Amino acid sequence: IVTVEDDKTISELVEFNLLNEGYDVKNFSSGREMLNSRDSFAGVSLFILDIMLPDMDGFEICTKLRKIPDYEPVPIIMLTAMGSEKDKVKALDSGADDYITKPFGVREFIARVNANVRRYTKSKGILNDDMALLPEIEKGTRLISKTGIALVHGFGKELTVITKIVIVIY
Repeated sequence: IVTVEDDKTISELVEFNLLNEGYDVKNFSSGREMLNSRDSFAGVSLFILDIMLPDMDGFEICTKLRKIPDYEPVPIIMLTAMGSEKDKVKALDSGADDYITKPFGVREFIARVNANVRRYTKSKGILNDDMALLPEIEKGTRLISKTGIALVHGFGKELTVITKIVIVIY
């Protein structure tokens, strides 16, 4: 999990609780620092962003992350003192998946983190499962093609229509 929080006390509180849940945590105090260190957190499963930061705000970071293909699907939670409806809508429109206002309850925070990571991990697993099936799909496609060719050779011109149907379906 990557966090961007400039308040040291909150950063330490967040890190402590995430570590207690078994997560690996990488903290940054500014958006620019985080974006310049992207290679150091490959495989990230969640971003937690403050909005009010010294160099660029959390909305801008969120928008930038959504434009990077490796991070586009990774969930983003905004963790901020800004609690107006306007700010929440702006964050969600910028690409955030969740929004938590400070002060926050630790149990709710951890529950939201777990839910976002679980959904992301599950969706990633489904994609990986689909990719693992590709060799089997290719084998099945080759078998259908061979069967179509055998039918045509065995029964003549009458079954060329079946081959054309198989090709269209493929």
